[in-house]
Formats: sequence, C-alpha cells, structure tokens
Amino acid sequence: MTRKCVFCGGAPVTAEHAWPAWLQPHLTTPGTVVSRRWGTAENMTGVETPKPDVKVRRVCITCNNGWMSDLEGKAKDVLLPMVQGQVQRLGYSDQQLVATWAIKTAMMLQFTPVYEAGPAIHPRLYRELYAQRDQPPASVVVWLGREAQAPPGGLFRIRPMMIEHRDMSGLVPVRTPYLGFEATMVARHLVLAVMGHAGPAQVNVLDEAAPPPALERIWPVRASRGVLLPERRGA
Repeated sequence: MTRKCVFCGGAPVTAEHAWPAWLQPHLTTPGTVVSRRWGTAENMTGVETPKPDVKVRRVCITCNNGWMSDLEGKAKDVLLPMVQGQVQRLGYSDQQLVATWAIKTAMMLQFTPVYEAGPAIHPRLYRELYAQRDQPPASVVVWLGREAQAPPGGLFRIRPMMIEHRDMSGLVPVRTPYLGFEATMVARHLVLAVMGHAGPAQVNVLDEAAPPPALERIWPVRASRGVLLPERRGA
C-alpha cells in the first residue's frame, strides 16, 4: 500500500527531519556520542551517532515544504536562544508558536526508528494540527523549562497512557477512557513536555494533571503579557 501523509492524507511521502535540520548542528557536543536508553519513566531516547540526522517518511512534499517549513522558519529565532541556555521573554504569540512546534516535533519523533514504545499520539491529533496549523490541538497541554546540565545530544521520551474522564452528573458515574500520551524532549538546555489525548476537546482532564517538575505551562497560554522563560529546572 502507498504510504500517505499523516497530516493531510496526500501522497507520495517525502523525507522529513524529525529533529529539524536547523537544530541538528546545535544538538551535539563535538566528539560525543548519545547512547540509546529505553523504557522507564526516567530514561530518554537518544541516537547512537554524533550526527542526529534522523529522517522519517511520513509527510507529503506539500506539507513538508509548506506549513511545516513555515513553522520551522518562525520557531527557529525563538527556540535557538533557549536551546543555547538563554532566558527569553515569551508573549502570547511566542508561547503559541513554541507549543505548536513542540507537538509537531513530538509527532515526527514518534515515527523515528529509535522509538520503540508503540503508537502513542492518536491520528486524529495529526489531522487537527493540520487543520489549524498555527496552534496545538485543543486537547494538548505544553510545558517548557531549562536543563542546566545540557545532555550531549537531543533526547526524547514518548509514552502512551490511558486518560479517564468521569462524568458525575448522573446517579451512576460514567467513566470513559481515552488514549493519551506524554512526550518529553530535551534539546540541549531546552526542555519541552507535551501531554494530550484523543478525546473531545471539552474533556479537560489534563487541566487536573500535575505539571512536570520545574516546568512552566505555555499552552493553553496563561500569561498573555509575556513571561520570562525558561525557568531553571529544580530552582
């Protein structure tokens, strides 16, 4: 069967960098090799090469060279200083931009050969991101932070999880499970965490989720006047 684009359903698909090409020169320390580490809540996944040129064939050329390229071009200037350890003031539009980039990047990393945990991010969320293009799906929450001790490369973890919504309006509580996910990405000093689920947008079960340690939520945006980010992890 012909593989179709995970966003628009178009074909044929082309190669897309999971870690974007502009970011890769800034991910590694010369002479170092990032090990692969799997499986538990503490472990992250890296690439066994000093050049993390990880490509996936899951998007069509129209998406790759269109809205995805536009997103990378806009996000680069905001993200690169934070990758290098600088603190930035992020207004509403910057927080929305970084959050959109974070979920897009997690969606691509899910298809890399080094990821072996099985499907986690529901196909509906890909379609919803494609429909909006400039903001994350409604059932996604994004946090951001700073890693003081930068790892020698780009690390990530994506885990499926079940999220249960409880409807207490009737005499008998109704429990509805939804497929959810958690993704954490570390690009040198920049830490991004994303959580989401495949249920209806009005199911705000993630609002009850405890934020990751020392990370600041950037989506849905809380501070439209701008906030200084990222905070130091553990501070």
